[in-house]
Amino acid sequence: VHPRFMQMIDAVAVAGGQLLVAHRVVLHAGADVPVLERVAGSGGPTALAIGPEGGWIARELDTFAAAGFAPASLGPAVLKVETAIATGLAQVSLLRRLVDHRPS
Repeated sequence: VHPRFMQMIDAVAVAGGQLLVAHRVVLHAGADVPVLERVAGSGGPTALAIGPEGGWIARELDTFAAAGFAPASLGPAVLKVETAIATGLAQVSLLRRLVDHRPS
């Protein structure tokens, strides 16, 4: 949890050529990617950017894209922040369990 937008962006940026967070996802109801499978289905640390209930503004989405965040959506409905947090974390957890138990 980061109280300031740019503080969060800096916390998941690249340091010394190394990614501090393997997967960076910005959840946004208007994203073209309807679910997290394509952006958070593999291992490694993941940062989920879950914003205000009114949604991210265009400038914030541009900043996320420049910092390597992939857009994803939890569906067409705008969720309360508390609901989006629980839903996003649950989806990432489920996806990781499914990936870990895939037949070889």
